[in-house]
Amino acid sequence: MKRILPLIVFLLLLPLPAWAGDGEVRVEIDHLIGYITESPCRFIRNGEEHAAGVALTHIMKKYNYFREEIDSAEVFIDRCASKSILSGQSYRVRCPGREPVETRTWLLEELQRFRKERREPSESAS
Repeated sequence: MKRILPLIVFLLLLPLPAWAGDGEVRVEIDHLIGYITESPCRFIRNGEEHAAGVALTHIMKKYNYFREEIDSAEVFIDRCASKSILSGQSYRVRCPGREPVETRTWLLEELQRFRKERREPSESAS
């Protein structure tokens, strides 16, 4: 809880325009942010490993910077959570019991899973 509280405070203090955009896009980006927040994985940026909270703080700084260019969850992933602007190196994620993968791949897989989960209840009701 001690590690999550500063993160919650940070997210609450973000300026409202940082969450601008289509409602569905916001839901998807919010989900990805939550997914990162609750992840037990270690995030590798420019060769250094970081806890999820540190990685998320960095991603959110980039999100605030690029927010006007972000019109989809995929653009959020590509602009904010995929690679270093300075070095060009891809971010990676090391999850327990798995080989490290590119953060872009990891987040796109979760986005696909999330979208499928959201579609299935409405498809079964038709």
